Order: sequence, then C-alpha cells, then structure tokens
Amino acid sequence: FFWLDFAGVPQACAVNSSATNSDQRSESQNSDHRFDSGSIAGEMTKAINSIPAYVERSSLMIVLAPPCRHQDVSGRICSVGSWHRRGWCRVEALAAILARTHVEIMVCLGP
Repeated sequence: FFWLDFAGVPQACAVNSSATNSDQRSESQNSDHRFDSGSIAGEMTKAINSIPAYVERSSLMIVLAPPCRHQDVSGRICSVGSWHRRGWCRVEALAAILARTHVEIMVCLGP
C-alpha cells in the first residue's frame, strides 16, 4: 500500500454546500472544512483518527509538493515548504516516522 494524503480524508470542498452558506463565506472559506457545518465534519474526524493506522500499513508515503499556485489564495505559492508547515502534513509524516514498520517517505518536488 502507499499513502497519498489528499485521497485519505474527505474534503469539504467536494461536498455541495447550500447557496446561502456558500454566498456568505469568503472564497478561501469555501474550501475549508472548519466552516462546514454538515455531516462531512464527522466523516473527516473518523478519517483523521485513522491516519496513523493507514500510514503504518503502507510501505511508501508519497508527498507531491511541486511549486504551484494556490487555488484559493491569489499570489500564494504552495511547495514542499508549505507542506512542512501544515499541521496535518506533519501528523502524517510523524505517523510514518513512528510507525512500527518501515514506511519510506518519497518527496516529489516536480518534474
């Protein structure tokens, strides 16, 4: 198995919000699970709590972190540096490092 983080946790932006909620939120809030009041929050909690178990069962963790423009924030560039600063990314990396089995971490910086 391999762990690919964005595929492991349901994303709130993948769920259609009502027009009222969507109209009242800023562009960056529309893709932020903390502003979602639907059932996706419960599913995300379950998925997040299971991250260490899934990572430990993997033999490879793939970090896709090429420099690219942020989808929601104009002028912001995402890269391996921003990956290192994200809390959940740190949790996933720590789960790999602390796993009882060897989990290789492959960082892909671009083509």
